[in-house]
Amino acid sequence: MPCKCRELGYAFGSGVPCVAAKLPVDAAMPSPLIELEYRLHGDAMGTVRWGLWAAAVLTAALLLATAGLRLQAARSQLAGVSGQLDQAREQAAVMAAAAPMSATPVARDFTAHLPDMPPVADVVQTLSRACAQAGVALAGVQATHRPASAAQLGRAELTVLVRGPYPGARAALDAVLVRYQALTLQRLRMRRTSSPTDLETSATLSVWGRPARGEPVAPAGKAS
Repeated sequence: MPCKCRELGYAFGSGVPCVAAKLPVDAAMPSPLIELEYRLHGDAMGTVRWGLWAAAVLTAALLLATAGLRLQAARSQLAGVSGQLDQAREQAAVMAAAAPMSATPVARDFTAHLPDMPPVADVVQTLSRACAQAGVALAGVQATHRPASAAQLGRAELTVLVRGPYPGARAALDAVLVRYQALTLQRLRMRRTSSPTDLETSATLSVWGRPARGEPVAPAGKAS
């Protein structure tokens, strides 16, 4: 008769030999032998399952223990760094308390480095000569003057009109700006003329001078 163990899935991978497999095919297996075979296979499978469960529990315990050790080490390092930071703060506080109070820095008066305001006539003559050398024409000059006081710089504003090629107009303005350190270019505007090569250049130049003798110039946004 066929082996009942094979029909029920026993004796395959369990490691326990099937008793019925040793009997002849036509031999009749007594009922007690079949029950004994079932018990043997059941006990073997239970042992394997228990071993796997125990191994899983042991692995989890090892992982938890390792994580706990690492967490404890990280806490120890954090405590050490926190202590060092506290010590550094205490030392900085002690040094700040021991350091003498520095006096309030006095703002430097930049006007002391300004040159004297050049006469407006000299600036116009220099520009006229530069235009002649550059091959352009000085077509017009307008000047406004604001005298210096103890609270503000002296200023003269020149609006000049130069006609001619662009390279010449630029060279003339460069020459006068380099000549006078107290001269600044405020505005510049160019437009074409009837000539295809000439431009009409309008420039606003400011000539600065030192304030009058007395208090220095008040900073912007504050009363003098």
